[in-house]
Amino acid sequence: MNFYKNISSFSFIFLTFIVGIIIITNACKTSRICNNSACHPVIKDPLLYDSTGSTFELHRVWIEQQCLKADVSYSGGCGTATFALVWNGSMMKSLPPQIPMKIIFDDQDNCRSIIHKTLCFPLHDIYESTFVILLHGYEHPLSVEKNEKKQ
Repeated sequence: MNFYKNISSFSFIFLTFIVGIIIITNACKTSRICNNSACHPVIKDPLLYDSTGSTFELHRVWIEQQCLKADVSYSGGCGTATFALVWNGSMMKSLPPQIPMKIIFDDQDNCRSIIHKTLCFPLHDIYESTFVILLHGYEHPLSVEKNEKKQ
């Protein structure tokens, strides 16, 4: 009887290991665009673009794997804080096209701890070829390189 228990526990461990490998492999395939599963939305809305949100500090911004990433800090720690990358829908006629964008922060949090976060915004659906982001509050343009398919 103990022999069968040992086999079934070995089978369970082996099956768990195989399922774990499958999940990790598939997660890596789907996350090649953005490695962070907690990416924030990109919203195309001229009215929201013109609005002002809560105050936050933008420390560093970069493009990584077709994601805009930003190190930010804000006052909070015990409530809801929501970030979004907002595009007003316009695109400047240049080569490559330049797209004005803005990070909007909605802070429903009255706590005063200083929170540091790295935000992630997926850019793969914004435009089909290379473009430049002009991020409000950030002095440098950000180039988003797209791998164009050659036929």
